[in-house]
Amino acid sequence: MSVRKSSAAIISVILAAAMLLGCISTAFAAGDGSISVGISFYDGGFVIPKETVEVKDGIAEEYGYTVSEKDHNGKDVDYITVFDAVVALHKAYYGDKFTAETCKNYLNNSGSMITKMFGKSATSSGFTVNDVMPTDGIYNETYHSYTGYSADAARIADGDKVVLFLYKDRSFYGDYYTQFDASEKTVTVGEKINFTVTGYSIAWYGFADKATIERNTIPMSNLDLNMIQYVDGKPVDKKVGTLNWRGMASYTVNEPGVYYFYASGSYIDEEEEEETPVIGNICTVTVKDLPADYTKVDKAIASVPADLSVYTDESVAALNAVLKEVDRDLGRQDQAKVDAYADAVNAAVAALEVKKADYSKVDAAIAAVPADLSVYTDESVAALNEALANVDRNLTVLDQDTVDAYAEAINAAVAALETKAPEGKSFYIVKNFKISLKVNADEGKMVLDIDFVRHDICGNAPDKAENINLTLTVTWLSCVLRFLQSVIGG
Repeated sequence: MSVRKSSAAIISVILAAAMLLGCISTAFAAGDGSISVGISFYDGGFVIPKETVEVKDGIAEEYGYTVSEKDHNGKDVDYITVFDAVVALHKAYYGDKFTAETCKNYLNNSGSMITKMFGKSATSSGFTVNDVMPTDGIYNETYHSYTGYSADAARIADGDKVVLFLYKDRSFYGDYYTQFDASEKTVTVGEKINFTVTGYSIAWYGFADKATIERNTIPMSNLDLNMIQYVDGKPVDKKVGTLNWRGMASYTVNEPGVYYFYASGSYIDEEEEEETPVIGNICTVTVKDLPADYTKVDKAIASVPADLSVYTDESVAALNAVLKEVDRDLGRQDQAKVDAYADAVNAAVAALEVKKADYSKVDAAIAAVPADLSVYTDESVAALNEALANVDRNLTVLDQDTVDAYAEAINAAVAALETKAPEGKSFYIVKNFKISLKVNADEGKMVLDIDFVRHDICGNAPDKAENINLTLTVTWLSCVLRFLQSVIGG
């Protein structure tokens, strides 16, 4: 330890001694009395890379732990704390082995100090929430820092990230707290993953203001880059690289999955000739498979008719259900599933059923047909029956014009129905009327000859030719003329 850091080290040791369990952040969002937090545990390597646990309010007291009722400012601790999260993590880790009777074999505290975690001594433990040491936010001019909270007084909120760790520097607790350029990354199989790791001395600057922390954050050179992969539910840890002088390293993953990266080892300050251990932090990397080929799917979707209104609701619903099932984020390992999407879309398109035509006009026309057709001529009834027989009941909306034409033809045939004459009766009219007149002056005669045809408009008798021949004498003719004269008045 250099002379220029000695005074600050004393101050840091005092603060660290009061806050070996570190600190956390923000306000508690009350709801049903429980929250969800991400929590990890680092002890030179990650015993627990990342675990999401449900933390119930008062869980520490339920297991018989004694916790603070007041914070250092004398305010009631009536919220979910870091220690509650630590208890929940142990319960998740040990399962049924962790009970009210056995819990202190794995986790114990004394006052506000955690003395045991995961069955081993934890008197040199600490924590961060959302990568910062929790403080009261009141700047202390004497110590040039803020005052932190113990684990049983530090608030946590839903969605917070808690990092538990054990200090390796047992003298000054000056371990460098490491951070990645991003806490989460997403890449595809075979894509290079670039990492940049920086850090700051948590004892020197853990309780300082943000600007001070940023000024004293430096690249973590020559640290090991480690990767954790879960295999059969258990974390497998291996070194995959070394950070260069800029705190940078790269790595390529060739299998899809979720991987956890962290830096471990000791930071060597060549100028100060000091070697300081580091506190690891997690970078979660999601490696996605190379995207599957959706060419067949796209071709199938392109075959979907633009106008689906002509198809039945049931068949359209079936098609839409298939289209909804298409997952566009699958990788090449799921190519068979993607191809199945295409087959399903094609099948649903082929199964589209065109709606039946609207026969309401046809039905109305048929309803207008007289119930008794016997009173109409055979010819007009035959024309009507032909119009009725032409109706095809299996046409679709695509043939609606044809169906409507059926209605028009029926209506026209009904209008053209011709009524028969009463049966057995005849009613004649005269047609083809022809008159000829011959006069014989010597004999004093006049012959009137009339030819005509009688026609039965009822159709019950055939046409009949008739002839009327009249011979008129002069005497008879004179009588007629005198009669006409008397009528006229002449």
